[in-house]
Amino acid sequence: MRSRLTTLGMLLTLGIALGGLPAEGRAAQAMLSCPGMAQARQPLTVEMTIAAGTTPLGAYSIVVGHDPAVLTLASVAGGTTTEFSGTPTTSTPMPGRANLAAYQSASLTSPTGVVSVAMITFNVTASTSTTTDIALTVKDLYDTNAMPILPSAGTGCSVSLSGTTPTTTTTPATASSTTTASTAPLPGRTTTTTTPPCTSARCTLEAVQSNAACAGQTIPASVANNFSPAANLVDQAATSSAKRARSLLKKAKRTLKEAGAKAIRATKGKTPKLSSDCGAALKDAANGVLAGLGV
Repeated sequence: MRSRLTTLGMLLTLGIALGGLPAEGRAAQAMLSCPGMAQARQPLTVEMTIAAGTTPLGAYSIVVGHDPAVLTLASVAGGTTTEFSGTPTTSTPMPGRANLAAYQSASLTSPTGVVSVAMITFNVTASTSTTTDIALTVKDLYDTNAMPILPSAGTGCSVSLSGTTPTTTTTPATASSTTTASTAPLPGRTTTTTTPPCTSARCTLEAVQSNAACAGQTIPASVANNFSPAANLVDQAATSSAKRARSLLKKAKRTLKEAGAKAIRATKGKTPKLSSDCGAALKDAANGVLAGLGV
């Protein structure tokens, strides 16, 4: 047991130093799991897994690539699989590249199947809405007997980022073109107000219910009761593991589709509960949030 583990450690160190060794034998698939959507200036956590099949995984050496203008590496922790729950060895030879490696000394017969080996947290530095890719390249995989495992091409992921850039609106007080930021406008001046836009699902879904198209109207409970749970699901997904986040976002997607359909139905019939403009605005808001879920 000790000699095999020592060999794994030596092979892993050599693999990192030389940039990877040729692998042979059984195939394994490494992949990243990202949340479909993330907020600017907020942490983003990605789970790295390796599908090892029936071969017990002993060690790995993997490169993660990202756009340094959009993401910066914050921390790397072990995965949720017990044998690889320890913190991996991490190096960042250049911006946008992280080398991760680890070997386990807990068992010669496990883990098998889909192994969670690392949780990678990035800081989102982008301030505008965009989509960014996180790449994964497998250098070396070994089983618990220090034998190479043939890796398939690594599978990265994409994340839709919601920006925080504010919008500026100007309300004229008189015909003058002069602009001032004073809270008490002088005669002959205009006032400028800066209002942050909705950058979250909750803000979007709550704001549309009181916008001009729906002013003075009571949103039917059948619609409102779908908007609120959808916002809750998206909020929960933002702080959940990648696997749970995908499940939560799929539920939010179904809920939003129902809300949009119910909003349109509320504009029809002999006694419509909503105006056609309000129904369309509610459906557009639901569709806008749907487009950003990425699932």
